[in-house]
Amino acid sequence: MSESKDYFLNRKSINEEPNRISRREISEMLGLCRGIIADGVVSTSEVHFLKNWLNAHPLACSNFPGSVIAVRLQRIFSDGDVSDEERSDLLALLQDATGQKNIESVTAPTSLPLDIPAPPIFYDGNFFCFTGKFASGTRTWCQAETAARGGKCLAGVTGQLRYLVIGSVGNERWAHSSFGTKIEKAVSFKNVGAALSIIEEEHWHKSLAGK
Repeated sequence: MSESKDYFLNRKSINEEPNRISRREISEMLGLCRGIIADGVVSTSEVHFLKNWLNAHPLACSNFPGSVIAVRLQRIFSDGDVSDEERSDLLALLQDATGQKNIESVTAPTSLPLDIPAPPIFYDGNFFCFTGKFASGTRTWCQAETAARGGKCLAGVTGQLRYLVIGSVGNERWAHSSFGTKIEKAVSFKNVGAALSIIEEEHWHKSLAGK
């Protein structure tokens, strides 16, 4: 009986070890991220440092928010260059992931007025608008992916708009969120019968692969 019990405990310990290490590495990663964004700027060298650290600590990427940060870094380095826009977006991503923001920018969580169920997405000839920060990539990247599939992108919400896509960085899955003027305007259009859908980034991103 004791041998069986010992075997069970040892097996449980083995199974729990990766989870314990993962939690430790995620905690360490968040500490590093807080240090990187402490001055309100993410430099190119800090982007490289974070990428190299995550490559050396893959368990930190196994769960949220490490998984999202890793995807963003992969996107940044896909063209071999780190642009100012990408550094700015990464700063916002790390601020949301760590909850480390200026106190005046913090707002209470809200429920997003998403279309439920999420509608099918048709690109050809339809107008899209992106608001917020995106885990998939920069807003420029999101717009380029949309245009490549025949969609058209608008800077603001108009009567032509078919899809308003809300970035996942800053919505209710993260520390803070707010409706924002684009979302409020889109809701106003919907209330008077506009054929406009409000969707989240995850749903839009899946449509890129036809999922």
